[in-house]
Amino acid sequence: MSTRSAIGYLTPEGKVRAIYCHFDGYVNNGVGETLITEWQAAYRVAQLVESGHMSQLGVDLKDSVFYGRDRGETVDISTDEFESILEFSSSYLGDCEYVYLYTRDGWLVQTEERKTFTRVDTYLQAEKNMETAYV
Repeated sequence: MSTRSAIGYLTPEGKVRAIYCHFDGYVNNGVGETLITEWQAAYRVAQLVESGHMSQLGVDLKDSVFYGRDRGETVDISTDEFESILEFSSSYLGDCEYVYLYTRDGWLVQTEERKTFTRVDTYLQAEKNMETAYV
């Protein structure tokens, strides 16, 4: 079973460029944690997203699995562009459990349960605190 996510970045013009990621979309030990530990440089985030829709996020481009580059797929694999953050999140939420957005302030995440974007590091810390409370 997959936990789907979307990964996007905010352009200087206020648009969002984004891709779909099929596996491991959750924040804790998944896409969210990988983004905040391995994908902090804006140029790397742009390279990631401009590589097109993906099956799995890795710690770098070589370690990531893209539908076009690695699996030879040709249908609907290119990067999406949205006029606004709202259009981006509305487009992906429902199909994806997590929507990630890179801004100059760092990584943000939105879910169906949390209707507003939250910093990924804050979300991750809250999840870890909840895990500790149940142990």
